[in-house]
Amino acid sequence: FLFSIVLLVSLSTVVYAQNSALTQVEDTCKSKPDSALCSEYNKSSADTNPVVSIIRTITTLLAYAGGLAAFCFVMYGGFKYISSNGNTEKASDGRKTLIAALAGLIVIFLAREIILFVISKLIQ
Repeated sequence: FLFSIVLLVSLSTVVYAQNSALTQVEDTCKSKPDSALCSEYNKSSADTNPVVSIIRTITTLLAYAGGLAAFCFVMYGGFKYISSNGNTEKASDGRKTLIAALAGLIVIFLAREIILFVISKLIQ
């Protein structure tokens, strides 16, 4: 429960910081529209398609959820491994859980990157 509260607070802080930085860039571009920063900002905002934005958001949220699940399974597998008390069957079961969780984390990361890569190529 406490972990959930900390996670929500930290995510809201990141979103606030991103919005704050975006506001600063927009203010700068209003006063100096010909700067290099503004040309990059205008180019990236012009390429933004609402469907692509939704797909990116969903992909990111699913990656966070999968990462959280993988983290929980790593903790669970580590607990099983540590609490095996020399029982090789329990230790093997804990090790398998750890390996599966780490493999799942790699798959989640690669799937997200592949989806974002394909989307970027479809936009061009």
